Formats: sequence, C-alpha cells, structure tokens
Amino acid sequence: MMLKGTLIYEFYQIMAYWKKTRALTAADRVINEKISYGDHPSQYLVLYSPVMVDPHKPLIIYYHGGGWIFGKPDFFVKKAALFTSLGYQVVMPCYRKVPRYNADHILEDLSLMLDKLHVLATESKIQCIDKIILGGISAGANLAALIYFQSELLKKSKFTQENFSGMFLYAPPLDLSQMKSTPVLYRYAGRQNSNRFNSASPIQHLKGSLPIPILCVHGKLDALVQYNASYSFQTQFEKLHPGYMEYTTLADASHLDTAAWAHTDNAMRKQLVAWLQKISTQ
Repeated sequence: MMLKGTLIYEFYQIMAYWKKTRALTAADRVINEKISYGDHPSQYLVLYSPVMVDPHKPLIIYYHGGGWIFGKPDFFVKKAALFTSLGYQVVMPCYRKVPRYNADHILEDLSLMLDKLHVLATESKIQCIDKIILGGISAGANLAALIYFQSELLKKSKFTQENFSGMFLYAPPLDLSQMKSTPVLYRYAGRQNSNRFNSASPIQHLKGSLPIPILCVHGKLDALVQYNASYSFQTQFEKLHPGYMEYTTLADASHLDTAAWAHTDNAMRKQLVAWLQKISTQ
C-alpha cells in the first residue's frame, strides 16, 4: 500500500484524478467561447456562460492546476458548469508554461488576460467586470493570488483591488519559500530570494494590500504543495486582516483530495457554494 503524504502516492492520485476528469461528459446548458488574448497559442481564455446570465453576480476567474506545466482550461468544463449552474460567468485562462517559460512570462500573460477582460466587457460578452471572484487550485491558486496581491501587475491593468470581491484557493503555493526545492519550482521562480522568486510568491506582496474575503483549503498530507506554503501566508494575512480568511485544514488529505469537489458533491463543494453565495450578496 502506498503511503499517503508521499510523492509516489501523489503521482498515482494525479493519474486517477485526470482519468475521472476526462471521463466527465460535457456539461449541458453551458455556452463556451475560446478567445485569444495574445499571439502565442497558449495565450487564450475560455469564457463559460450560463444560458441565462445573472448580471448581478460577480465574474469568476479560475485558474486550473498542473504545476505551471500541464493542463488547459478546455479540460475543466465540469468545473465551469458548477459555477454557471449558479448563474456565474466563468473565465478560465490558459498561459505559457514551464519549462520553456517562467514566472516573468506568466505574469505578462496574467496582465494581458486582464486587459482582454476590458475588451470583452465593452463587447458585452462579460456582464459584471466591477466585481470579480478569483479562484484556483495548486499552481492556479498561486496565479489567482498574484492577480490580486501583485501590485505591479495590477498597475499595468485598469483594475484595482477594489474590483475584486473574494478569492477561493485550494492547495495553494502562497509562500514559495516553504516549498521543497524542485527543478520545476526553480524553472518557474528561479533562485530563492531572487527578484523573480519574490515576485512570484504572493506572501511577499501582502504589505499594503486591502482586505479581501478568502476561502482556503489545504491538506496536511500534501506532498506536492507543502501545507506550510499556505499556512504561513494565512498567519501573516490574519495579522493584517483579521477575520477575512476562512482557512480549512484537512488533516488526512493529500494534494488532489482538495480537488475532489470538481467531480464529487462532497462537503468541500457545499462549503464552496455556500461561500460563493455569501460573497455574492455582500
């Protein structure tokens, strides 16, 4: 039996997770459109919309996981369907990937994606751009957090922190200094304490940030994104903005256990739906 909390277990679970994800049938009553925001083939987003859009509900921007290497939003229509069934429009962006590209390039892609949202709003393809909820899992959670906390990135767009109303993050690498040193992390962020490393680590951008409601879920037995990579962030965020972060520790959960809400109607999904409803009515 493979021991939970080990890399071997995590890699086995990744294969099982992708099998479940790919086996899901296409969602009914979801309108999707693939839209480029740059010249590179990976610089695109998929806009998922319900047949009847609720113009009062925030736009959700959701970044998938995959270690900054794998995956694309086209695989996750069922995740989008959960949100569209609740009346939300969802943007799932793709971006240039490691190892050919690094955090500097990916941050450029985040900025270009935000610029494209303004265009889509003027074209009336997006109904609510003044209230945005950010979300993501694993590497995607890192990127979602950077959109809000990386002030240099926001300065390049027409957005401010006031345009964002919440953030939900699963197994998130929010403090890269608490991650194990791996070739992937090195290729993404470079040497620890380098400018690129600090730029790509959300915890480095907490000072001066405005409070924002955050739902964060992480497993203690996560062998891919170490638990302290979110817990250290939570500790500092709570000191700055007490009461704004709903932090859930799953004592016996591995990395992809925190992603099970995507294909199973479990307690995590119920928590997420309740949190979204609360944020959307504030």
